[in-house]
Amino acid sequence: MKKILSILTVAGLIATTINVSAQKGEQKFKLGAKAGLNLANIKETGTGAGSFKSITGFIVGGFAAIPVSSSFAIQPELLYGQYGAKSDALGISIDLKTSYLSVPLLAKYSFKETGFSLLAGPQIGVLLSAKTLGVDVKSSFQGSDVSGVFGAEYELKNGLSIAARYQLGVSNIEKSTVGSDTKAKNNAFQFTVGYAFLK
Repeated sequence: MKKILSILTVAGLIATTINVSAQKGEQKFKLGAKAGLNLANIKETGTGAGSFKSITGFIVGGFAAIPVSSSFAIQPELLYGQYGAKSDALGISIDLKTSYLSVPLLAKYSFKETGFSLLAGPQIGVLLSAKTLGVDVKSSFQGSDVSGVFGAEYELKNGLSIAARYQLGVSNIEKSTVGSDTKAKNNAFQFTVGYAFLK
């Protein structure tokens, strides 16, 4: 939680040091909400690593776009998302369902007058829950997750936008056990619809 507060503090400082009023065609400060689908999976590496299938969850939250120039902005977000994976070991389908509160801090480059943007940056997530077969297994996982996020967005002039992203896990989400070199990382394709109600 301290990491998230630190990121939000930095984002706030950026916002106060940038002139967010539109000047000579520059972007405007934007505030909005988004929701969509997570096509999530877990990738394991190391001795005894398992193979998993994707699971679908939802993602919802808010965002701010803080302009730096006519083409470049910083976009912090606060998102609730469902993650996990499916295993068919021994012929039995078992779902692992997790949820995270995540804070992406993205650099956003917009192609002028086209509505298209490219985004990339780090994301820190805090684990809220982890269950399999209805059993709470949160204690088996790390409390936080670090990922890299990159993707594209198309925004209409009325503030409505659609976006596609890939979240690439960087940190091991499982708690280490003695003698094991297995590491597991969250990965997800994300498809969202957003709306900037302040622009």
